[in-house]
Amino acid sequence: MRLIGVDTPESTRTYGKEAAAYTKKRLSGRTVYLELDMGERDKYGRLLAYVWLSPPESASEAEVRAKMFNAELLFAGMAQVMTVPPNVKYADLFVKLQREAREAGKGLWAEGGASSGAGSAGAATAAAGGDCIKRYYLMQGLTVEEEDLFQQKFPDLLWEHLRRLVRNFAALPVWVNRSPTISSAVFGGKQTYEFWKHIFDTGTTPSGLNVLAQGVNLDRLLV
Repeated sequence: MRLIGVDTPESTRTYGKEAAAYTKKRLSGRTVYLELDMGERDKYGRLLAYVWLSPPESASEAEVRAKMFNAELLFAGMAQVMTVPPNVKYADLFVKLQREAREAGKGLWAEGGASSGAGSAGAATAAAGGDCIKRYYLMQGLTVEEEDLFQQKFPDLLWEHLRRLVRNFAALPVWVNRSPTISSAVFGGKQTYEFWKHIFDTGTTPSGLNVLAQGVNLDRLLV
């Protein structure tokens, strides 16, 4: 069986083992309730389903958040959205849950797990990674809306771009040469996606504190 609308990392990739362990812990030995969509099986013959931890009644947003395991994986940052038509019943809500997890730096959107700076690191990575993903699609001649960036399974070439980005990202002065002022103002709390995107676009925080000598040149981070 395969969960509809979500894609967890492979066990050999970052957060893959954590996602597998989380799923095993939550589902092992318990009764679950399956909901099917328009397409019942994939090309490999696997049943496609939404997994409910208790019987659904209205399938409202609140109920999906509280009872559906597919949604739980996204909100916990254990998976990313993968929409494959015609199974799109909860696609918009799944994108919303993923955005919330990304902005909060949860799970695979964070660096360093649940440490005090994880939220900021996750938001920072998402800000740079989002630009990298948009650039990739533009190079392929495709126009993708902001809210649709994470709805597709990434091809191997895009994963390679993201690996290079993260490797070079770690060497930026903002990470390796933190002054006391920057440490307090930039890393002192859980900053948002918009906060970090402003830094990478301009080199300064929204309040004007200089963090980088200049905005990030994405091309240089992909080599």
